[in-house]
Amino acid sequence: MKQAILPHLYIQRNLRFFLFLLWALTLVSCETTCEECEKCEECEEGEEQQGGNPTRLTFYVVSQSTQSGQSQSEAADLEERKIRTIYIYAFDDHHTFPDFFEDPFVNHGYGVDGVYRVNMDIHGTGQKRFYLIANPPKYIQTQLTHRISEGTLRSMIFCMQQPIQQLSQIPQNADGTLNTSKENTGFPLSNQLTGYIHRYSNREGLYLTHEDNPGSTAITTLPLFRALGKISVYAYRETAAPQPTVGGTPAPQENVTITNLEIFNYTCDGYFIPRRTPGGLLDLEAMSKKEVKVGIQPVPLLKEPITVTSNYTSRNQLRLTYFYVCQNSYGKAIEGEINPGVPDTEGNRTTKMVINLSDGRRSEISLPYLRRNDHLHIRIGISLNVIKIEFEEWNLNTVTPDWDDGLDPNKHPQTNQ
Repeated sequence: MKQAILPHLYIQRNLRFFLFLLWALTLVSCETTCEECEKCEECEEGEEQQGGNPTRLTFYVVSQSTQSGQSQSEAADLEERKIRTIYIYAFDDHHTFPDFFEDPFVNHGYGVDGVYRVNMDIHGTGQKRFYLIANPPKYIQTQLTHRISEGTLRSMIFCMQQPIQQLSQIPQNADGTLNTSKENTGFPLSNQLTGYIHRYSNREGLYLTHEDNPGSTAITTLPLFRALGKISVYAYRETAAPQPTVGGTPAPQENVTITNLEIFNYTCDGYFIPRRTPGGLLDLEAMSKKEVKVGIQPVPLLKEPITVTSNYTSRNQLRLTYFYVCQNSYGKAIEGEINPGVPDTEGNRTTKMVINLSDGRRSEISLPYLRRNDHLHIRIGISLNVIKIEFEEWNLNTVTPDWDDGLDPNKHPQTNQ
C-alpha cells in the first residue's frame, strides 16, 4: 500500500514544481512585455514632442558677400562666398530639440558659387527661429551637434587676435591665435532669422513666409553673411591747384611713397551669430556687449613701402591692401548709413589707422563703425600739402546698408524652386 502512495506523492511534488516554474516564466514574460510597452510609450511620447513625422521644407541658402560694395573693377574673391560646410537649426517653443540639417562635406560642386539647395525635415508648423552657419572654425564646429541648445548657439563667440590678410589665417582655436596650418575651413558665414512654416494645401511639403500669414509670399532663399568685415585701402595723387608748366606742359610731379600703414584699436572678438532687432536689423547695442577684447598694438598692413606715382588719379586708384577684421560696433556712421554706431565713451573703441609718407608726413584717422559683411573702402588722396581721406559712400542701388535678415520679399526677390 505504501509503495502505491509514494509514486503518487512524487508526481504531485513534480507537478507543483512545474506549475511554479510556469508561473514564474509567465511573470517574467509579463514584466518584459510591460517594459517594452513602456519603452514604446516613451518613444511615442518623444515623437509627439517632436510633432510626429517631419515634413520636407526646401529652400536655397545664398552667400550675400557679393553685395558688399565691391567695385566692378575689383575681382570678387570666390573664397568669401564658397560654402564648404553648412549647419542649419530651426527652434520653436513646442519641441524639445531643434530641427537640424547638416552637410559637413559639401561636394559635387554644390556651394562653390555661394548657392546651396537645402531639403530640411521640419516638425510642426508656425513660428521657427532659424540659425544658419557655414564654414565654422574647428572650435565652433565641434559644438554643432543636433541637440545643441539655442542658448549655446546664441552665445558662441568668434575670436581673432588681429586683422588678417589671408583666409587661411582664420583662427581654429578659441583663443583667437592665427592659424598657421595648411588647413583652410573657408570663410565663416552665419545668420539668424525668424519665419513662419505653413503646409501646402494642394501638395506635400512646407513653405516659409516672413509673416504669420499663409497667403504671404513664400520665402525660397535664406541669406548667409560673412562673420567678419572687410576693409580695402586705395591711394592716388590729388591735384588741388593748377600745376606749374615747363615749356607749356605740366612739370613732372615728385612721386610719394607710403612707408607704413597701421591699424590699432580694432575689435578682437564678438558674437559668431548676429543679434537682430525686432525689425530684423543688426542690433549693434546688443552685439557690442560681447566686443570685449581690443587690439591696442598697431598691426602693419603693408609688406613693404609702396610708391604712388602721378599715374594714379581719383579715377585710377592704386589698391594698397585689403584685410579682414572683427565687427566693431563703436564709432561714427559712414555717409549713407541709417543707424549710428555705439558711442565710444571710453575713448579707445574707435578703430584708428595711421599713414606715414616718405616726406615725413603722418596722418591718423578714425574709422567708422564696421559691421560683419561690410566692405569699407578707404581712399587716400595725397597732394603736396594735405592727405585727404575718403570713405566710399554706399552704392544704394546694389547694397542694403543695414544687412537685414533677408526675409522681407518686398526687399529681396525670391528664387523660383
